[in-house]
Formats: sequence, structure tokens, C-alpha cells
Amino acid sequence: LIQDDRLGRVMDITPDRQNPALFWVAGDKNMLSIQPNGQVVSAIPIPATGWEYRWLDLDNKTALMNVGSWVTPSFLLDSNGKIVWSYGEKDGIDSMAACYNILGDSKTEFVVGFNGSKGIHLLDETGKLVWQVPEKNVWHVEAEDLNDDGKVKIVNSNAAGKLVVRNPDGSLLAEYK
Repeated sequence: LIQDDRLGRVMDITPDRQNPALFWVAGDKNMLSIQPNGQVVSAIPIPATGWEYRWLDLDNKTALMNVGSWVTPSFLLDSNGKIVWSYGEKDGIDSMAACYNILGDSKTEFVVGFNGSKGIHLLDETGKLVWQVPEKNVWHVEAEDLNDDGKVKIVNSNAAGKLVVRNPDGSLLAEYK
């Protein structure tokens, strides 16, 4: 058990992508790299306020994604705590998911769901907008290979209470009530 006042509220834990003798813990104040015996190797302040953090593998390096919120943007931090990119300043973000190779380019893209009528946006690995599609109140979004065909699909909720499945270009594939 790790107890460290520098963490604040713990949000996610992951092994280090380059050093298997370390793992990372994301708190709402700092991210810590920790040895299996509980010794803290480094404590890196998180430079912006986040809502929910998720660790991800970005080109075999550990990165920390903030999914954003109604009042904070989504952003990606490298393992040194540097903001790599930020998107959607105070724009009503409800959910964000990383999706590897959704465009067939062997890169990580990010799908963002917005509250209200701002829809769904797909961002490239640098946080730049690739496309956006209309949708209302996207409270949750994920990106998964749903049928083991090697192609990632986007799944989102919406204001009508439906579960929506989308192709990598954002077009509608199926809706479930």
C-alpha cells in the first residue's frame, strides 16, 4: 500500500513502459514513479487542474491523459509533467478516450465527447482536430475493436439515451436503445 500526501486523490496506476521495475501513480496533484517496494523515485507536479486522469502508452512511453471536464480542457502530459497538447478550453468536455490506430496510421488518436451540442471530435496524436460530427450530450465515449476484425470503432452515449457505434470516420454504424 502506498500512502503519500503528494498524490491527493488517486486516479490511475500503470507499469512504466520503459522500466519494468517502476510503476506510475496519478493523483490529482502529482504523478509519482514508484518501485515495487513502495519507494518513491520521483514526484512530478501536474501543471494544470484535471478532472480524471488515465495513463496510456504513447510510442512506448508512459503518458498521462486528462479527459477534460466542463471547465477544464483535455490535455496530454509526458512522463516529465510537460503538457504535450491541450484541447477544448472550458468547452464542456464530458469524456475522452485514446484510440490506437483508428485511422490506420499506427498512431494514437483521441476521441472527445462534448456536453450540449458540440458533438464528437477526433484529434490526432498532436491534439489537432481531424474531424467532428454532430451529437448531443455525449456523456461517455470509448474506442474499441468490438468484433475482433482489427478495426477500432467509436462507441458513445447520447442525449436520447442511445448507445451509438461509429466508424473511424465518425459515420453512424449502429444505434441501440
